[in-house]
Amino acid sequence: MKKISIKKALTESEGQYLGKHDEYYLYYDHEELLGILGATYLDGSKVRVNGFVLPKKRRQGIFRALVAELCDRLKAQGVGLIQFPEGGFLAAIKPTFLNGFYEISPLDCDITAPVRGQLAAYNQGDIDAFMANYSEGCIVEDGAGNVLMTGASTMYGSYKKLFEASPDLHCHLVNRTILGEYILDEERVTGRAGSTGQSHVVAVYKIEGGLICHVRFLR
Repeated sequence: MKKISIKKALTESEGQYLGKHDEYYLYYDHEELLGILGATYLDGSKVRVNGFVLPKKRRQGIFRALVAELCDRLKAQGVGLIQFPEGGFLAAIKPTFLNGFYEISPLDCDITAPVRGQLAAYNQGDIDAFMANYSEGCIVEDGAGNVLMTGASTMYGSYKKLFEASPDLHCHLVNRTILGEYILDEERVTGRAGSTGQSHVVAVYKIEGGLICHVRFLR
């Protein structure tokens, strides 16, 4: 069972992963500690954070889940800015870089971040930025539930070929609906290799741990 605990201090074994902070967010799967986020309150309006995720558990949305938990608390406290020493995972949010730190508002930490991120990367043909928004075990299906792709490596190869063959590829977002952990995007796609027209698609994305874990395309 996955859960996030909040502490003011770490045990000796937990402290080996992270230095001293005012508050800690710990991500557990059953009894195994997979990641920690530390938050230091600089003043009443800004928090600086750092974190650690076990190497074998990276790229599974754990750090994003910890940040989302922090954002929920900071919004309630009225804190306006969060500072990060590294901003790669924040690409979808487009953080501000100032004085050596990436800054975002807690209001920007919403469930749509990976969907917004993959859409922006899709339109730029950036395969690495695109795949950064998907879980390792992501499943892609058609409207009837037939599996089209399973796993990040399969998706990477398929979309890399698509991007290389379709320099004018573009997806226009018509409408977005959020239903719990699901995001439904109505899209119109042009510039796809082998197609001269426009494709009308509804993509249903399931979000888990801050990443897209399941996609179903309705055409």
